[in-house]
Amino acid sequence: MEKRFIPSSHLSIAEHDGKDNLFITFRNGAKYCYNGVSYSVFDSMTRNESAGKFFHSFIKDKYTCRKM
Repeated sequence: MEKRFIPSSHLSIAEHDGKDNLFITFRNGAKYCYNGVSYSVFDSMTRNESAGKFFHSFIKDKYTCRKM
């Protein structure tokens, strides 16, 4: 599993398991698993100037998720 810390006001940590599952830990401590997210989307989000905006535009409400 690859783990990256995110400099964002809402996101804290992004992890990808290499099997199309993205795990996001928010600043409030909540953790969610987003299914079907490719590694390239994870990589683009974590390298984006605004990971939070990227998350809201391309991941949130676009993929099935569950609270961990």
